[in-house]
Amino acid sequence: MIRLVPRLHPPWWMQAFGSAAAVALTLLFGAILFAALGQPPLEVLGVFLTRPLSSLIDIGDLLQKSGPLILIALGLSVGYRANVWNIGAEGQFILGAVGAMGFALAVGNPDTGALLVPMLVAGTLAGMMWAAVPALLRTAFNASELLTSLMLVYVAQQLLYFVVHQAWKSPFAFGWPETVALSEGLTLPVLVSGTHIHAGLIIVLAAVVVVAVLMRQTTFGLRIQLAQSAPGAMRFAGFHHNQTVWLSLLLGGAMAGLAGAIELASTFGKLDDKVGLGYGFTAIIVAFLGRLHPVGIVAAGLAVGYTFVGGDWIKVSHGVNDAAADVFQASLLFFVLASDLLTRYRIERVVRRPAREHPAE
Repeated sequence: MIRLVPRLHPPWWMQAFGSAAAVALTLLFGAILFAALGQPPLEVLGVFLTRPLSSLIDIGDLLQKSGPLILIALGLSVGYRANVWNIGAEGQFILGAVGAMGFALAVGNPDTGALLVPMLVAGTLAGMMWAAVPALLRTAFNASELLTSLMLVYVAQQLLYFVVHQAWKSPFAFGWPETVALSEGLTLPVLVSGTHIHAGLIIVLAAVVVVAVLMRQTTFGLRIQLAQSAPGAMRFAGFHHNQTVWLSLLLGGAMAGLAGAIELASTFGKLDDKVGLGYGFTAIIVAFLGRLHPVGIVAAGLAVGYTFVGGDWIKVSHGVNDAAADVFQASLLFFVLASDLLTRYRIERVVRRPAREHPAE
């Protein structure tokens, strides 16, 4: 038998070697995959690696796809540090977009920027409300927040289908399940003309700073650290676990809801039945790739966004089908997580010896 033994202080060179090995194995796997599909592997890999940074427009696409991943992962990382397992951020993201659109329709969708911030706040509160359900079930009935938050994702999807197919369906949609478009005043301004670099990225950067300060300079951050490493000390200090559950889930829901509202006000422009793009689930991977640290989450979010843009380009340039592109993108995450595991743990063989027989008396 074998077991994993934690390394107390992994050397820096081992971490660097692990990251380099993960990238090399991903490229090797991709070359084999594309060759098996009859594609020129070096050309496809060249497009994947270079096109996301080849122009300002592509860089804008990279930032556009990375922004919501970073924002959602920041909120999730706080709960994960406290062993509060919110995996329903996809549903909270959807509710953020629905809540923001509902606010815009309620106020008449005016062409004024004065209501842009209240609309984003409405989306944030909608995400918090959705996260409050598993928080209540956990603290009142000891129900697993992992299961309840996941099941609420499917409820959120059905709610989205209802509003775009019936309640809020645009009379000008010609049968398509979508709402009316947001007015120009309720959309986020573009920072660089001709690109997808919009003001939502400023909110993402501000959130990174806020979470970093929150975790290092506040009582709440101390509470989270104690919940992870010393639950007994947390109780001795007067912190109650139920409060930590509520705060962690509400913060995660708020960040996911804000991400949904930002995407509505920038990328989507209106609600349709494809608003949930899997950002909430992918952000879980981003949170752990970033070691639950704000700076690491930024790097991990950019890396995952890079694979999204590169994957889109190889579909366009060489006709690589969606399944193959997704497998290649997933292989990078697999090798990165595997290298991280082997960096933080070492494999040790355990030899079980047969029990000695006692001589009969």
